[in-house]
Amino acid sequence: MSNATESPELLSIGEAAREVGRSAHTLRYYESIGLVPDVRRNRSGHRTYSEAQVSWLRFLDRLRGTGMPIARMRAYARLAA
Repeated sequence: MSNATESPELLSIGEAAREVGRSAHTLRYYESIGLVPDVRRNRSGHRTYSEAQVSWLRFLDRLRGTGMPIARMRAYARLAA
């Protein structure tokens, strides 16, 4: 049973990659070019992703599915932020 004071569940990079059907390498790349902001790290230094970030990654996947180039995705991400 969870209570309201618990933090939301965070996913590891592998879990997030499986959720969105991309590789961990792609998620690291997206972070490095600014497509996925505020990726946190746990005490061990491993990346963790919130459900909001996973939803954003799903959205980015839909943008890629339209044929949108990464440069335009970056511009969109800047505007969205």
